[in-house]
Amino acid sequence: MVDEVPSWWVLGPHGERVAEFVEQVRALTPRQVAVVAVAEGEPVRRGAPADLGNCAVHVNAAFHEAADRAGDHLRTWDADLGSLVLSDPAWLRARQAVHAALRAVAAPEQCSAAEREVLARRWDARGAAHT
Repeated sequence: MVDEVPSWWVLGPHGERVAEFVEQVRALTPRQVAVVAVAEGEPVRRGAPADLGNCAVHVNAAFHEAADRAGDHLRTWDADLGSLVLSDPAWLRARQAVHAALRAVAAPEQCSAAEREVLARRWDARGAAHT
């Protein structure tokens, strides 16, 4: 007999919270991005957590889905890559906040409570812009 596991199981020990986070990222609006981009706080940078697995891949895909909905004006052509790349400063800053918050969600045991608060501060600011 094969047991079914929830789809979030592949996202690690905090997979259920990560899956919810991915959906929040996917639903980002330009207004929320604007709020996150100017919110106070810089991500704590201490190297990449060892146990994020493929969480960052899912979060990045969700972020780019939100950016795609916002429009092509967020991207410029990169001749070296031969493709459009995200270049809007607000969206780039918001992406930093998303990845910082992911660390607090996906690997909370690797951070102190104070570090988790700093990592999530800018991301949490999006709650001020629900439309």
